[in-house]
Amino acid sequence: LSLGESTRVIQRGDADLCFSGSAESKLNVMGVLRLDFEGRLAHTGDETDGSRLVRPFDPASAGSLIGEAGGILILEEADSAQARGVTAYAEIVGFGAAQSGDWLASGFDNDPAQEAEGIQFAIENALDDAQLSPDAIDAIVPHAPGVPALDAAEATALRSVFKARLPQIPLVTTSPNIGEAKAGNGGVAAAIAAA
Repeated sequence: LSLGESTRVIQRGDADLCFSGSAESKLNVMGVLRLDFEGRLAHTGDETDGSRLVRPFDPASAGSLIGEAGGILILEEADSAQARGVTAYAEIVGFGAAQSGDWLASGFDNDPAQEAEGIQFAIENALDDAQLSPDAIDAIVPHAPGVPALDAAEATALRSVFKARLPQIPLVTTSPNIGEAKAGNGGVAAAIAAA
């Protein structure tokens, strides 16, 4: 959302450049308890390698691990960047967002079908904004936290949009390496996509 709003600010001429992204830390008692009570954390036992525990899109995944991460990007209007002699790593051509379910009414546990629908709408809105078809996408950096219910909803949305082509599109997952950074995931995913 931060990247999308910054893009809109630049598009309407209210700024030439924005620092934008996200960061979050759940490495505190409240964060750990909340994620554990929600059934989202893998109980590690003696395992010290997170990549063996966190298996995105695997229905048998034990859950996720807590991560602490963030990604802040510099977004700049193209002519402004060229005038400064800056090399662009990527171009934001579309933005989409959506809401999935009523979090307050559901006790923060969304219906998987509603969750999938919200993710699908966000992807479709971004493609529409970019005036691209799903065939133009050559890689995806999904949320994929390794929590089976969340991964199933995201997989349903991805299949709905990309259909039979989805198995040919590389999915770049971060959660086995950095854990579930919650809000921090967005900035990290955008930085990875730009690299």
